[in-house]
Amino acid sequence: MTGDKPAAMAGPGQAGDALAPVGQPPMAFARFLLSASRCVDAEIERAFMDLRNVPVRLLEAMRYATSSGGKRLRPAMLLFANQMFRPSPAAQAAAAAVEMVHTYSLVHDDLPSMDNDDMRRGRPSLHRAFDEATAILTGDALLTLAFEVLAGAFRPAIDLRVAPRVVHELASAVGPSGMVAGQVLDMTTRPGAGAVEVARIHRLKTGNLFVVSLHIGALLGGAGDVDVAALSEFGAHFGLLFQAADDFEDCVGKTEDPDKATLPAAIGLCRTKNHIKQEARLAREALRGFGDKSWWLCRLVDYIEAGVDALECPSRDGSKQDACGPSPGMGSGPDPEDTVFI
Repeated sequence: MTGDKPAAMAGPGQAGDALAPVGQPPMAFARFLLSASRCVDAEIERAFMDLRNVPVRLLEAMRYATSSGGKRLRPAMLLFANQMFRPSPAAQAAAAAVEMVHTYSLVHDDLPSMDNDDMRRGRPSLHRAFDEATAILTGDALLTLAFEVLAGAFRPAIDLRVAPRVVHELASAVGPSGMVAGQVLDMTTRPGAGAVEVARIHRLKTGNLFVVSLHIGALLGGAGDVDVAALSEFGAHFGLLFQAADDFEDCVGKTEDPDKATLPAAIGLCRTKNHIKQEARLAREALRGFGDKSWWLCRLVDYIEAGVDALECPSRDGSKQDACGPSPGMGSGPDPEDTVFI
């Protein structure tokens, strides 16, 4: 990593790693996330500095898009998965590539023809800060640069047999049968969709990038198929947990998009909260075989779940009564006994 190295990984129960109050991540958890974020930011800037003959406006837009203050969860997960096995010098560039892909998806997601969001993380979306055409081209530039950075990360010291698999897995995860497919379904699925349909969108649009981040980190670290499969299972459950928690918080905070198919709209807030807890449990179970090696991923699940636990389940009319079913006129979705396993 350029600049900082990640904080030394402490096992659960070590100093600074006790669970903090809701909304505040544990100290060791936060240190690793911050260090990973700084390293990824430095790696992205290095990639920008290496570019030649790029129009000034395009480079400004690329920097604007990648400096919007995100938590860098996906690259941090890649870096941690890599350190669970054998740290690779290619991991930092791979993490930067994943963040570029994620940023491209957000830039395009905000476009007027997509979600039409004017704000992103407290400041104007890229198409508002610049213009729509520049935003489209910036997303294109970040996506293609990501693969240039990833391909350039491999060196003779690295087992080059893993390089084609890493590139293929990232392309597959975000391509027409992956994240892009999820975006299409997100735009075309009606708000009254059931929980199974919503879960499919979440797996493709959100979960795939979490899964492939873990895959890449593990593969670069020389992990075997069994360990990669376990991390894949964790990533799948974490993706459903993450998006359901995001929708839950939007619904409670009354910032949900009524035109979107979400889990709270399909099964209600209380069942969504139960689903989040179930996915959190399944995510932790997927890591059981790693023991203390997976402490940071476990703390990440704790952090997401704690944020949801801190929120009440008001009904849609604003009362304190829990909203234990879909809103009037919405599809009822599958039986609640089934929804926790979607």
